[in-house]
Amino acid sequence: MTFADDLSGFPAGTVLQSCSIQQYGVPDNTVACQQLEAGANISVSLPITGRQTPSTYIDHGMITLFVPWSLLPASGGAYTNSLTDFVPMSLRSVALTVPDSTYWCTCAE
Repeated sequence: MTFADDLSGFPAGTVLQSCSIQQYGVPDNTVACQQLEAGANISVSLPITGRQTPSTYIDHGMITLFVPWSLLPASGGAYTNSLTDFVPMSLRSVALTVPDSTYWCTCAE
């Protein structure tokens, strides 16, 4: 399965730090996350093992981002990312969607 983490709602210098995503019931999944340059979207690839069934799903995951302090306004702000471009689609060929995630930064030294 592949998808993108759309970072267009984050400051331009946002950098991928780490990535960990797990398929339900598969202890040793290897996920590959790649960001070609700071601020670019993140490409995620996760091998899904076994036949696709209603119980074939992502159990948990985390993508850790770093935003340089110098890019954050003193007033803070809300930053939104979206998981998009899922391949393959769901069992019924309906595009997979995940709610956007919004993060609030209170920027104080």
